[in-house]
Amino acid sequence: MLIRNFIAKGSERRAVDKHSLPSLVLPLVLLGLGTAWILFLNSDPSVSAVFTKCFPLDEGDGVGDGSDGSDGETTTPFLATIPIVGPPVCCLVSFFRAALDSHRSAIIMGEILSYVGALLTVTTLESARACNQSSFLIRNPTPSWLLFNLAGGAVVWQLAIIPSFLSHERKRQRLPPERCNSVSVNSVTAAQRQSSEEQQALLGPRGQEQQQQHEHMQRHLDPVEPPAISVGVVLGYFVPCMLFVLASGTISILVWLFFPAYSSIVRIAVRRLLRVANPPGAAAGSSLHPESSRAAVLWLYLVPMLWSVVAHWLLLYNIAIVPDDRSHTTRAALGFIIADFTAIGLSVVYWMFAETGWRLALLSLAAGAVLGPGAGLCLAWVLREGIMASTEGRLGKQKRL
Repeated sequence: MLIRNFIAKGSERRAVDKHSLPSLVLPLVLLGLGTAWILFLNSDPSVSAVFTKCFPLDEGDGVGDGSDGSDGETTTPFLATIPIVGPPVCCLVSFFRAALDSHRSAIIMGEILSYVGALLTVTTLESARACNQSSFLIRNPTPSWLLFNLAGGAVVWQLAIIPSFLSHERKRQRLPPERCNSVSVNSVTAAQRQSSEEQQALLGPRGQEQQQQHEHMQRHLDPVEPPAISVGVVLGYFVPCMLFVLASGTISILVWLFFPAYSSIVRIAVRRLLRVANPPGAAAGSSLHPESSRAAVLWLYLVPMLWSVVAHWLLLYNIAIVPDDRSHTTRAALGFIIADFTAIGLSVVYWMFAETGWRLALLSLAAGAVLGPGAGLCLAWVLREGIMASTEGRLGKQKRL
């Protein structure tokens, strides 16, 4: 309760309420330009040399002939023979092989992946909320995630994903006041339903259309979504991540690159199975506010938080006790990844600051320092929802006045 009150005091005047969209996006654009410049400065010839086997000069140059006896050295260049997509995919696989080529680097990557898992969880959760269905990018996160993982990196977050959330939040402020509460629709009594039906009859077509907009803006989602999202993230993301980190071969890296598609497919499949398993009458018209349900919170955040805590403290132990075994090439490749994800972390902190105030952003950083960045983000997102709901209620009262 004390934490919620502390955060709520800092969210009374949000940046997203006070500033125009171009003003809100400008820091992200500058951060994106700065990220590109830092990544350019961090480029290293040893990393560039890793890509050379993906672009053989001729068939007799000896690259990828298996003379060194390494399966990775023979399999990875084979990807370059695939028309069009082969060389870029080969470069990605070779880059991650170089970045994971030590015990320390694998542990560092586990820490980074915990944060990615938390981001995947919260963006998938937001895509399922009724109030976000009018935004194409928020409603369909998979294309943006694939672009991020295969090509764009931090720039996708800075110039596409986060601006879409800020833009959508500003649009929501200009709509009529809606009923955004944390009570499930299933708890509405028969008398309340009858009263609602009478109100709709009195409202007429125009009023009913506005009422539908109000219902659409709720922060609820389908009750089957929390388990579906959880299973999708675990099977579609964390399982490939385990193979990616513990057995960093060409095949495991290649499989991991497309985790956004796996997570989405598993989520859709589980959601359909749960809908088939539930009686039609029980599922019809039902909705759930996930942050108001302990079971839903556990479904959504338990695995990402556990992964984050374990990865974080394993990294701290490794840094304190175990000697660094990274080569120069591994350091350079991993440094590139660390710089990119540092930029993503700063962008997400700014996102939370713009929507909920500086106190929640500070809490996310403090919790991340103790529990890992993934757990810090999950904890902040649960608290963020309370701020978003209370802010909508306050704005609704102002509009009525």
